[in-house]
Amino acid sequence: MHNGAMTVTENTADLGGITLAHAALKRFLAKNPTQDVDGLNADQRCFVAWSQMWAYKGRSERLRFLVSVDVHAIASVRAIAPLLHLDAFHQAFGTRPGDAMWRAPEKRLRIW
Repeated sequence: MHNGAMTVTENTADLGGITLAHAALKRFLAKNPTQDVDGLNADQRCFVAWSQMWAYKGRSERLRFLVSVDVHAIASVRAIAPLLHLDAFHQAFGTRPGDAMWRAPEKRLRIW
């Protein structure tokens, strides 16, 4: 279990990072449209790439240690938690109530 007080600043930074990265992508795409690749549009690829960036496999002992001392959430949390707060993520994948990745709009955090 993470210590939210210990990871809050880095969690906020992750949310800000993906928010800005996606905004930069949208700005670029406004002048440079792209086609779908492997059935995914640019927004979807952005969010999949974010999650893939955090791919990590560690022994349970290592993960327990990291949760106790690291100011960052473990990779599996960083891979998906910020995305749950982005309207653009939910629009890109068409999530709805009942979906595993759904977060109601009123529960989504916005930092800007």
